[in-house]
Amino acid sequence: MSKNGSDVSTAIADAGYGVAIKVGANARFYQQVKEGEDRARKAARGLFADDVECTLPVKLDALEAQLGTLPTTPAAEADLDIPLGVAAAVAADADALSATLAAIKDGGEATRVWRLAYRLPDLEKRVAAVSRSAERSHQKLSQESTKRAKAAAAARKKTEVEEAARKKRAAEEAATKKRAEREAAEKASRESESRRREARQREMAPRTTTWKNTPPTTQQRRPTPTTRPAPAPPRTTHTKSSQRKVTPKRTSEQAPKTKYTGPRCYAPGGKTWKPCPSKGG
Repeated sequence: MSKNGSDVSTAIADAGYGVAIKVGANARFYQQVKEGEDRARKAARGLFADDVECTLPVKLDALEAQLGTLPTTPAAEADLDIPLGVAAAVAADADALSATLAAIKDGGEATRVWRLAYRLPDLEKRVAAVSRSAERSHQKLSQESTKRAKAAAAARKKTEVEEAARKKRAAEEAATKKRAEREAAEKASRESESRRREARQREMAPRTTTWKNTPPTTQQRRPTPTTRPAPAPPRTTHTKSSQRKVTPKRTSEQAPKTKYTGPRCYAPGGKTWKPCPSKGG
């Protein structure tokens, strides 16, 4: 009791900085202290205030509010980084809040007031729900970020492939154009050379005709080659003696000195012969 007769414990509870407890069988002032606690809860004073950021309920309300602002699917890539960060922060804060509740629940007399001030089972359920929701949101947003990153990479790859194909086509078209220009230049050169040859031929044609139709001068005339007559055969004086038939003399090979009239066997060349051996001999 205070000097003015008021109960200090009831005043503390009524201000929201204490809760009613029973110590053994001593329950003399419990009811009035409990009434002060209830008034503080109803008026949201002290530990039960909703405008003090350090209280556990306010922290939990803030985490739930943050989760409520997270979009299901961000509209743009730039809008994805912020929700990812918020989900990760909420998950970390929920883990810290869960650890605080566990410390209060398992603590000694120093944390007894906190255990009585807050409905720990309800807070634990809310913290677990916030933690699961934050984890799901972070996982979903991470998958969406990965999906968009892959899509962006595929788009860049497609752009690179298309750019490479465009450059290749441009190079091929330039090469084709250059080849066509070179072939056209060569064709023009050949046609020009052909026209020059035809012009020279047309220029030379009248001169050739004039030269052919002009009688040759003394200097241009060439002596006509003369053909010597073939020598006449020598004259033959026909005499009676020359008209007589001359019978060639037979040589010894042609007319051997023998009266052999049998078969003759001639040596190669037909100049010599000998009697052929008889079949019986």
